[in-house]
Amino acid sequence: MVIDPRVARAALRHDPPAPAPPPSAEDPQLAVLTPAEREVAVLVAQGLTNREIAARMVLAKGTVKNDVSALLRKIGSGNHTALALALDRLLRAQP
Repeated sequence: MVIDPRVARAALRHDPPAPAPPPSAEDPQLAVLTPAEREVAVLVAQGLTNREIAARMVLAKGTVKNDVSALLRKIGSGNHTALALALDRLLRAQP
């Protein structure tokens, strides 16, 4: 199932954005992320596009694309929208 990123972003706005907690030994999926990937992960979880993340972090779009590709691999999601939903769940589950 594919969800339009705008729909996913609207759905995620109902709750406050997830903060970027430090990696936890309890969650190996988040523990393997680099600090840069972790920052991008929080913004992806908020429903931002690569372009919006690049503008907010003052990075090249290619850098963000590389970080998102690494997140897709490490989290095991098939697309940006599924990644946003998975990261939102993972980040909210942190203590």
